[in-house]
Amino acid sequence: MDSKIVDMRQKLLDKFCLRLFKFQFLRDSEEMKIFLNSSITDVKKALNSISNHSQEDLLAKYQSSFVDYFLNYDETVGRQKITDFQTFLKKALSNIRVKYN
Repeated sequence: MDSKIVDMRQKLLDKFCLRLFKFQFLRDSEEMKIFLNSSITDVKKALNSISNHSQEDLLAKYQSSFVDYFLNYDETVGRQKITDFQTFLKKALSNIRVKYN
């Protein structure tokens, strides 16, 4: 592969990682600890060994990670955003199908 492309991809990966690390819940996640642990040789196996969390555990985790969002959540507005995003995705998919068929 061209060294310029490799350099560009490395810079983009570095930038992506720096953005991820702004979020404490990502920095402190079990997955990130496994990924960053240099003594783990089989990352895939280690990630698969993480126990599945119950819905209650996940809800508590995300409520603590997104306190401001959780406390100020408006269900009506949230559902509308989801609906709007679904509409956007349907249009985008339709455009992709037209363009590539």
